[in-house]
Amino acid sequence: MRERTSVGREAAMKRGVRFGRPKKLSPEQKKLILKLREEGKSATELARTFNVDRSTIYRLSE
Repeated sequence: MRERTSVGREAAMKRGVRFGRPKKLSPEQKKLILKLREEGKSATELARTFNVDRSTIYRLSE
């Protein structure tokens, strides 16, 4: 069973399948968030706008 699983994963990776949890924000959204933070928007306001947690906004700002 383990062998079949690893073969299947390798085949999926060759097809370009991405494993794991999908990203919440696109690279464009991340750039926009950083720009808006520089302009003075609050982390709370941005978190509500982009439907993410405030800590995500702070993590991007670092």
